Amino acid sequence: MVEWLAPRVLLHSAQEVVLSGLFANFADKRETMAGLSDEAFRYDQSATDGDFWFDYASDVGDGFDSTYAIAELLAQPLTLGDTRTERGRLLVLGGDQVYPTANWQAYEERFRLPYALALPSAERPPHLFAIPGNHDWYDGLTSFTRVFGQRGHVGGWQTRQARSYFALRLPRGWWLWGIDIQFDAYIDGPQIEYFKGVARQAAPGDQIILATAKPSWIHIEDPEHAPQSWKSLAWFEEEVICKGSGDRAKLALTLTGDLHHYSRYEPAQREPDGLGAKVTAGGGGAYLSPTHWLPETRTLPKVRRSDTPVDDSTAEPTAYERTTIWPPADASSAMARGILAHRSPSRTKRLWLVLGPIYALLALLTAAAVRDQHPSFEGAVADGAGILLDAISIWLLLLVGGLAAGLRVWARSAGAPGRFGVFHALAHVLLAWGATVALLLIPLDWGFLRGYLATAVVFVVGVLGGRLIFVQYLWWTHRAGVKRGEPLWHANEVFAGQGIADYKHFLRFRIDKAGRLTMWAVGLEQVPRYRPELKDGKPDLVTPGTAPTVFDYREVRAPVTAPTTQPVP
Repeated sequence: MVEWLAPRVLLHSAQEVVLSGLFANFADKRETMAGLSDEAFRYDQSATDGDFWFDYASDVGDGFDSTYAIAELLAQPLTLGDTRTERGRLLVLGGDQVYPTANWQAYEERFRLPYALALPSAERPPHLFAIPGNHDWYDGLTSFTRVFGQRGHVGGWQTRQARSYFALRLPRGWWLWGIDIQFDAYIDGPQIEYFKGVARQAAPGDQIILATAKPSWIHIEDPEHAPQSWKSLAWFEEEVICKGSGDRAKLALTLTGDLHHYSRYEPAQREPDGLGAKVTAGGGGAYLSPTHWLPETRTLPKVRRSDTPVDDSTAEPTAYERTTIWPPADASSAMARGILAHRSPSRTKRLWLVLGPIYALLALLTAAAVRDQHPSFEGAVADGAGILLDAISIWLLLLVGGLAAGLRVWARSAGAPGRFGVFHALAHVLLAWGATVALLLIPLDWGFLRGYLATAVVFVVGVLGGRLIFVQYLWWTHRAGVKRGEPLWHANEVFAGQGIADYKHFLRFRIDKAGRLTMWAVGLEQVPRYRPELKDGKPDLVTPGTAPTVFDYREVRAPVTAPTTQPVP
C-alpha cells in the first residue's frame, strides 16, 4: 500500500494537485473530446440465458494484494448464496484507478499488472469502462486517456470508450451513465450536450444507473448550504436525466467511490424495491476508509428546475436513511487504534525526513539566540533561568508561527478545530526548545560546538519524540471527536496512515428476464497476501484470505415498460 504519511508522497501529491489544477483550468482534455463519437454503447440486445450481468468496482490501484484479490473475483463466476453468478459482460470502474498520482508507470504497476494477472485473456473479452477520479486527473487525464480511451486491452478486458465519460444502453429499459466531474463539481459543456443527446433516446419508463466519482450527498450537513459537488450532481439529475429525456427516464441508482468503504443510503419514504438508492462502493483496492463517522440520516436539498418558480412548493428536501455500512461501525472504530503502532520508527520510516529537520532547525535557532547573548555559552550556564528569555529570537518566533499556522490549516481541513492544530505545533516546539535549552546548560567547554551538538541531539529527539507527538495527536484528536459526536476529526489520516488492505469489495449486478435489477455487494474481510513473484503464472500466495461473502443485497423493480421476455441473440 502507498505510505500516505511519507513526506515524499505528501509533497509529490501536493505538487500534482497544483499542476492538475492548472491543467483543469487551462487545458481541459474533455473539451477536445467533443468531436469524438457521441453514440451510446448498446448492450440492449445482449443476454446470457436471459440474464445480463455486469460488475462495478472503484478506487483500485493502491496495494497489489488488495487490487489483485478483487480483480481475481471480478474475473470469474461466483456462487453467492443460492445463486450462481456470472462474470460481468461489462466491468465499470468508478474512479481513482491509480494511486497516489497518475502517470504511465503507476498505471502499469498498480492497475494493469494485477488485472492482467487476474484475467490474462478471455475467449469473449468482457468490456471495460472507467470514469476518472481526482487521482486520475492529477496529470490532466493524459495517462487515463492512454489506458482507457484507445480501445486496447487490460489483460482479458477490452476498453471501448473514447471519452472520459460514457452511456451504456443495457437490456430491458436500463441504462448506465458514467460522468466525469473533474475535481468535484465541474461538468463541461460538451459532456452535458452528449448526455442530453443520449437522454432524448430514452423510452418511457427507462431507468438510469448513474456512476459518479464522489459521494457528494455524504458531505451535506446543512441543506441550505450544500457543497457545490452536490449542486452539480442534483442539477445533472434534474436538467439532463429528467428534463433532458422529457421526463421519460428516472434515476434508479447512484454509484460512487472516493471513500474506500461501503455505504448505502435510501429515501426514508420508499418501497423495498424502489428507486433512489445512493451507494458508495470504494473498496476496489485502496486503503480502507472508516465508516464509524457516517451519519445515520441525511437531508438532501430540494432540486428546482431552471424554469420552475423559486417559491415552487413541490420541490422539497428529501430525507435519506443509512441502511448498510461495511465494515461495521464497531469494527471500524476498533481499527482506528491501529495508528498507535506508528509510534514505532519501523512504521512510516520516512517520517523522520520531516520531523528531524524541523526539530534541528528549531534547535539551531534557539542556540543561535543564546549565543547572541553569551558568545561562549559559559555565561548562559551562569545565568541559569535567564537563558529561557535569551533562547527566544524573532526568527524562532517566525518559525513557530509558520508551523502553528500550517498545522492549524491541516487540522481544519481534516474536520477538527483549528486550535487542535495550534496545540499540536506547540507540543513539538516545547519539546524541541526545551531539549535544546537543557543541552545548552550542560557545562561543556566546547564553545559554539555545544550549539551544534545540541542541534544533532535534538534532531534525534525529533525523529523519536516528534513521531510520538504526531501519532498521539492524530489518535487523541480523533478520539476527542468521537466522544463529542464528531468522529470525522482526522479519521481519514488515522486510516490512511495505516494503509489497511482488508475489507475490500465490489458489486455484481444482474438484469433478469423480467427487467428486474439485483445487486450483490461482495466483500473480502481479509485479503490474501502474496510474494512479489509468480508461481505457475499467478502471484505466489503466502497467506490465504477469507472467503468472499455477500454483505449487502438489493433489488430494484423493473422499468414499467420493460417486456417480460426478450429474444436472446
